[in-house]
Amino acid sequence: MNIVKRIGLFLVGTMILALGINLANIARLGIAVYDAFVLNLAEVSGMSFGTMSITMGVVLVIVQFLISSKWQMTYLVQLAIALLFSSILDFFMYTVFAGIYVDTFTMQLLYFILANITICLGIAMVLSARLQSYPLETTMNLIHQKYHFPISKIKYGFDALWLILAIVIGILGKLETFHIGFGTLVMLSLHGWLIDLFYRLLSKYFI
Repeated sequence: MNIVKRIGLFLVGTMILALGINLANIARLGIAVYDAFVLNLAEVSGMSFGTMSITMGVVLVIVQFLISSKWQMTYLVQLAIALLFSSILDFFMYTVFAGIYVDTFTMQLLYFILANITICLGIAMVLSARLQSYPLETTMNLIHQKYHFPISKIKYGFDALWLILAIVIGILGKLETFHIGFGTLVMLSLHGWLIDLFYRLLSKYFI
């Protein structure tokens, strides 16, 4: 697959991923722990979801620099990707889905199912493009390469950190909802399998 197709796949995957995150938020059954942390932080600070997302991208790139102790051009690429992703997040949340509220469990469940499909498909497309990853994934990979911790344990560690921070911020900020629910557990349990399924289907039929 040439570079033009890979970039196109990455961009479409990024849009689908941002769409899925917003659908999950509309469903109100719980979102991924990192997204819950960022969204809670955004609500407490008064920033938009996307603005806080790019802010966390900058923080994670700084962490990468502190770990590697050297400057790399990939830092700028990651920030550009984070800026693009955050802009799409805000576009969906504050323009496309502004004012949408579902008040029946059936509709919540429908939005949640669609959210999981689009999130996992988007991630699989981004991975299939084999380009630069987002700041969070790049940070986890760097920790793996530097300290030789298993990537699975690093992910579990980060997930636990985001979960704790999301709850603490929600409590301190007196938020009505922490964006954590049974849907969060579903995502933690099924996303790995569903991403792998979409990745294999993309590799077999489209790449």
